[in-house]
Amino acid sequence: MEVEAERQVAALRAELIAIAAGAPKTAPICPTCGTPMQRVGQRTRTVLTRGAVPVTLTGGRYRCSACGAELPPLAETLDLGSGTYSPWIVESAVLIGGEGPFRTAARLLTHVTGVAMSAATVRRASQAAGATMCQLELAFAETVRVTGAMPDLSPDVPLQLSIDGSLVHLRDEGWREVKLLAIGERPAGEAGLTQLTYAATLGRATVFGDEAVGELGRRGVPQATDVVTVNDGAVWIQEFVDLHCPQAQRVLDFAHAAGSLADAAKATWTDESIVAGWFATQRHELLTGDPDQVLAALAQLPASDQRDTSLSYLARRRDQIAYRAFTDQGWPIGSGCVERGQRHIVQDRLKGRGMRWDGAGATAMLAVRIVVANDRWDETWRQVGAAQRVVARARTVQRRAARQRPPAPSHTGGRRQTGCHPPVASLPPARLAPLPQPIPPLI
Repeated sequence: MEVEAERQVAALRAELIAIAAGAPKTAPICPTCGTPMQRVGQRTRTVLTRGAVPVTLTGGRYRCSACGAELPPLAETLDLGSGTYSPWIVESAVLIGGEGPFRTAARLLTHVTGVAMSAATVRRASQAAGATMCQLELAFAETVRVTGAMPDLSPDVPLQLSIDGSLVHLRDEGWREVKLLAIGERPAGEAGLTQLTYAATLGRATVFGDEAVGELGRRGVPQATDVVTVNDGAVWIQEFVDLHCPQAQRVLDFAHAAGSLADAAKATWTDESIVAGWFATQRHELLTGDPDQVLAALAQLPASDQRDTSLSYLARRRDQIAYRAFTDQGWPIGSGCVERGQRHIVQDRLKGRGMRWDGAGATAMLAVRIVVANDRWDETWRQVGAAQRVVARARTVQRRAARQRPPAPSHTGGRRQTGCHPPVASLPPARLAPLPQPIPPLI
């Protein structure tokens, strides 16, 4: 019963879409000179929409007799892609493809929409959209970097900033580190964070700094006056904070600090009960007491490479391990927000069984996952469509120009070469049209 009802609704939906997208009853006005345009033909496209119902869309071709301007192609006017699927179907494929394996995503898409799409097509659509999302984010980051444009946010909002890395295996490249930034608001008198957003890259730490500028700007980090950054002691993380958030109060993630104590104890004693007792005492002192007492107890252990490593690690970060003072001020002492982000955003999609990625594919999928996690899907998808139409329009203009260019004279063996197209070598190299500037903020 439900299947038959859905079939009839899908057929009616297709008819309504075709009617809504039909040609205008009156000739449109030229947007360039204001003269009524003349119909010189029509364009027809057939696409699949929900329920696997083909919809035939017909649009008139209009040209201005005064200035020669033409209306955009039907595909651009109706926001159609170059394939046989409606925009909503493509959007659904990308959204579902970002949540799990492409083969599973294709089955779910068919179940939800009734449209059959191969796993390879879901993959191509998802990676193309993700690549465009990357371009949009890079363009926005560059705009923020050059112009210093920032949203109008209160600098007094308490923020936490945490950074972490995890490894992903790529075909032909081996293990690469995904660097993830998490930013959240610290509600007064409450545990946990709200309004969590993320930025990520597969590139080097220096590249990550450039790419994260956009998200840092959106959240008002550069001008914030109450920022706590909780991280492990990795040098590249501390350099990131030095450059992008030097005003932040730094806290060494408590789990990492406690882990250094545990490593020193295990290297000192083989008796697990002694290890557990010493570690419990010093961990409690580190959390609620004086960190100098913990460093003194660590220094009193028998000399060993591990003891020296742990002592050096904590002593060099003495100002970042005053946990009693931090908790008294209501500051966080754990970086669980970014670790959970690594698990949900990165590992669940890029490190599953049987998943193999190249660098471009992993970067594109990471962009899709970030947009979903940041709850900016609708506004970002509109920008993706606009950016892809710019590129498609440029390619169309280029192909038309190539077809209209007169053949270049060429002689081979004393005989003139015939044909309506110039030699390939004489055509200009293909270039992607630049994205619209400035890119609207993904807020």
